[in-house]
Amino acid sequence: MTNVTKERRILQESRAMGPADTRRCVMLTLTRKVGEIIRIGDDIQIVVKEIRRNHVRIGILAPREVKIYREEVYQNVQAEAAENGIESDSKGSSLPRTAPAATPA
Repeated sequence: MTNVTKERRILQESRAMGPADTRRCVMLTLTRKVGEIIRIGDDIQIVVKEIRRNHVRIGILAPREVKIYREEVYQNVQAEAAENGIESDSKGSSLPRTAPAATPA
């Protein structure tokens, strides 16, 4: 495969990810077996928990402040925020958060 073909494939894959800015996003495709880990930075681990037919169960270990959503949930929340006129940054700051626990007066 030539470098040009490889670059085209990477660009096509990154466009398939959705509305992310493709100038700064690329999709890295990895092959993992059950129990193997993928690291993102120093704080995030993705563990392949189970593979069954066309389903892959993964576990994600990340700091509590990192927001993790399934794509369909993220898209719904973004659409709802847009309907309410709330803008979000690339970190999803418009996404709803749980209310802090009430403190006794």
